[in-house]
Amino acid sequence: MDLVKWAIILSVFFLIVPVICIAIYVMTPLLLSLLMGANGEDVCSYSGTGATGGSSNLQASLSNLCNTAKSFLGITAMLMIVLASPLLFLSNAIVSFEIFSSKSKGDSKVIWLAILWALPVIGGLTYLYKGRKNFKPA
Repeated sequence: MDLVKWAIILSVFFLIVPVICIAIYVMTPLLLSLLMGANGEDVCSYSGTGATGGSSNLQASLSNLCNTAKSFLGITAMLMIVLASPLLFLSNAIVSFEIFSSKSKGDSKVIWLAILWALPVIGGLTYLYKGRKNFKPA
């Protein structure tokens, strides 16, 4: 099993999930309004001061659903970011160790380390698919 490959893939996965959660979080009022045929601006902001009847019950239910979904997505995104941070640091450390322990000489080590630590996710994926071929294990 290739530790570098799996460390980078896991850290990328744990960082993609929050991006998806945040996108759905932003789109929740629009999605609910499309599904339920309600006004998109008012779906999450029901104050209870509308006309009585079935319409206000639907609006209150949509508001509760919207707020619950947004809370869940926000907590999920924060949890995934908290889980991704140590994984990302660990994957960068493993890749850095692999770069340092290679037989390659010159400025390529410094350039790859700068890319890796300046842009962790993009640098790790780029190293995995492009730069790893240039470094031979010691």
